Amino acid sequence: MTNIKQRIKDLNDDPKSYRMRVIAPIVSLKKDANGKNSKERVAMIKQVAAEQCLSVRTIERWVDQYEQFGLQGLEPKYKKFRSDIRRFISFESLLDEAIVLRRQCPTISVVEIIKCLEEKHQNIKGIIKRSTLQRHLQQKGFSRGELLREREKGGTAFFGAYRKKLPMEQVQADIKIAGKSFCVNEQGMPVTPYIHLWMDNASRMILVATISDTQDNSLVLSSFRELVTGYGIPMSILTDQGSVYKSAAMEHCTSTLGVPHKRSKPYKPQSKGAIERLNGTLDKVLKQLEGMNNVKLSMVELLVKQWVAEYNETPHSALTENMGTDAEVTLSPKEYFYKYIEPVARPVDDIVNLAFTMEYSRKVLKDGVIHIKGRYYKLPANSAKSGEYVVVHCSLVGNSVELVQELTEEEKKESLSQSMYKFIPLYEREIKENIDFTERASDRSEDMPQSAPDEIKPTIQRLARRLYKDRDLYTTEKDFEEQLRKELFHQGPASYSTEPGNSSLYNKSSIKTDEDK
Repeated sequence: MTNIKQRIKDLNDDPKSYRMRVIAPIVSLKKDANGKNSKERVAMIKQVAAEQCLSVRTIERWVDQYEQFGLQGLEPKYKKFRSDIRRFISFESLLDEAIVLRRQCPTISVVEIIKCLEEKHQNIKGIIKRSTLQRHLQQKGFSRGELLREREKGGTAFFGAYRKKLPMEQVQADIKIAGKSFCVNEQGMPVTPYIHLWMDNASRMILVATISDTQDNSLVLSSFRELVTGYGIPMSILTDQGSVYKSAAMEHCTSTLGVPHKRSKPYKPQSKGAIERLNGTLDKVLKQLEGMNNVKLSMVELLVKQWVAEYNETPHSALTENMGTDAEVTLSPKEYFYKYIEPVARPVDDIVNLAFTMEYSRKVLKDGVIHIKGRYYKLPANSAKSGEYVVVHCSLVGNSVELVQELTEEEKKESLSQSMYKFIPLYEREIKENIDFTERASDRSEDMPQSAPDEIKPTIQRLARRLYKDRDLYTTEKDFEEQLRKELFHQGPASYSTEPGNSSLYNKSSIKTDEDK
């Protein structure tokens, strides 16, 4: 079948020549003895109509006009302009008055608007028709249905029903699973990257992006703390119904900081459609990573951070502004955010520390340890007996745990503060195990589809090249490709060594700060 784009191109040519090319195979066939279309001609008409996406009747009409009048019969017959049909000379001013009436009362009918105008202006009686005024009101965006929908949505248009007007008025959050079977940690063990994003609703700017190999409270709370300390307290946050967002720790943080926490309705992603659309854009980068093997988690984090920086500085189609002279300017999320941001409350350090710290009651086990957050902590000697309950201060970000004890009378006299308690830091109990694990992501099932380990997709190369150039590590393209393979893919068998690598890309001295720039 003929491509639609080709047909549109043909229509932009001379209509007469286009119609002749269409009916040429038909007119070459002769009619039957009775002067009617033969079977071959009928079949050809149907075939041409299907190929050109036209109706059979249109093809027949073109053939008849050509056979009667020749090539001139294929000339389109456009309707002539009638100078006697014009709008009333004061129609534009009357239309403005009708818009004012419709604004005052969206439920008013067009007939009632005409009656009001005729009552006010006696010389226009019978001139304005209902269909004409209805059509122009609809073209201006003041139909009754549109205004009623706008009123229900609080003044916003239907397509922007969930969009806020000011930055930090609402911040949306979501967890994106990067994919499985392609990423390893620094020890070579296969992991699944989880990307947690905080995005401003009004400006579409990604405020915080955190990556971890575990989907737990620490991933959400660490990024939330970075959001609060970096940009201030948002007016509200919007998340889905995930268990990490409904946890007691998240509720403690939001209530302490005074942040209203809203959750979207189940099976209704429209309310947080902005960040859902962002996930679709991020998928284009992650799908190229999924085709590789043994990609380092630390390198995935650097590439995602680089992508976030480019996204925030790229003009966004939803941020188009009219400058008043029929000129439109499209802003980037970063430009929009800092252009319309209003002063935001920034909490003091004590409030932040209080918000991200919780008290827990734990029972002392037989060997003088307590179990909290999946870890065992050793208590000081003679601090509590086995079977007793103790109170601990636990940091929600990280693994800092402190034992809470009452001060003795002597300690109260020596203490300079008014506190009645002392906090003793606890350390994790050492567990010696015989660990022998050498599996890598490339050592898994042979049935799993795998790409060549040295195949680096174009988008990943572009992000990495920009990353190297920003940090003055780019010399030549050949050296860049060799260094990128070393940085991107894990080399050697899996191990439990925790020593940091000697990579120049991860060297802090090679990373530029804002002051250096």
